[in-house]
Amino acid sequence: MPYINIEIKKLENSEIEISGEILAETLESKKEKALKNISQDAEIKGFRKGHVPEEVLLKNIGEMTILQEAAELALSDEYPAILIEHKINPLGNPQISLTKLAPKENLGFKIKTAVMPEVTLSDYKTTAKKIVNEKEDDLEVTNEEVEKTIEQIKQQHLAHSKDKKELEINDDFVKTLGDFKDVADFKAKIKENTKIEKKRIAREKKRNAVIEEIIEKSKIEMPQILVDGELERMLGQFKADVERAGLTYENYLKEVKKTEEDIKKEWTPVAIKKAKMQLILNQIALAEKISPESDQVEKEVEHLMKEHKDAPVERIKIFVETMLTNEKVFEFLEAQK
Repeated sequence: MPYINIEIKKLENSEIEISGEILAETLESKKEKALKNISQDAEIKGFRKGHVPEEVLLKNIGEMTILQEAAELALSDEYPAILIEHKINPLGNPQISLTKLAPKENLGFKIKTAVMPEVTLSDYKTTAKKIVNEKEDDLEVTNEEVEKTIEQIKQQHLAHSKDKKELEINDDFVKTLGDFKDVADFKAKIKENTKIEKKRIAREKKRNAVIEEIIEKSKIEMPQILVDGELERMLGQFKADVERAGLTYENYLKEVKKTEEDIKKEWTPVAIKKAKMQLILNQIALAEKISPESDQVEKEVEHLMKEHKDAPVERIKIFVETMLTNEKVFEFLEAQK
């Protein structure tokens, strides 16, 4: 074994510290490659880059520089083996520090990394059953709501029309708005669509209530790397929205007199909640063996690839699988009646 004295120490926020030593002979075996790597980038007067003789290179850079490079090579080779041996599932890039580095000595190291957090689920079925069976809000659509929607349509039409005279809602006019037979059909479809939207909002409200209570009653150690990742996703989406509105992100920040760090700070509670929600949904999916159908995944991936031709297909596939799995988990929770 090229390494010894491996110790795993649990830290807060789902992080661990791995300490240990890599044997001196393993470190020594990496020196030739380390020297070659350094020589490729070394710039020494009188020699072409990448063609510096070994003895000249050693004289100019010193043995410790080579040892440092050899240490990095050794750790990059042995780190995956340590993770496999100790069944560690890391998140993100590790922070590596050397605790001992000397010629013909074992290499001492410490590696700090976030790991997939432990999630202790609450009784999610009971929580879902309780909330799903709560009395729903009245979803009926009144005539007043229909008339209010018609008034909004009138105002929007007038705002985009050169003719500012009073607009009459008649059969001829509603036919210009879409596939409507007459005013009565127009009002009926407004009523139908409004009810569909009310049902969607009510469903989202219950889903949020279910997942929030499950999060509150479950035990989750949240690693910062997951929160940071969620913040980056939120920020990326926001930047795209700002650009679609015809603005630049930099000008937006100037307009609202905020820095990106200010925005991240404001959004952190939401990012934590979103990261926790995804962990909870993942755990329920695992516990209940919930996964989307492969043909459904392929169909959605194909559809998205047409819209995002330059996107990596693997990233699109992960996104689709996550979204479809989340939907199936919510449907499972809604079925607890």
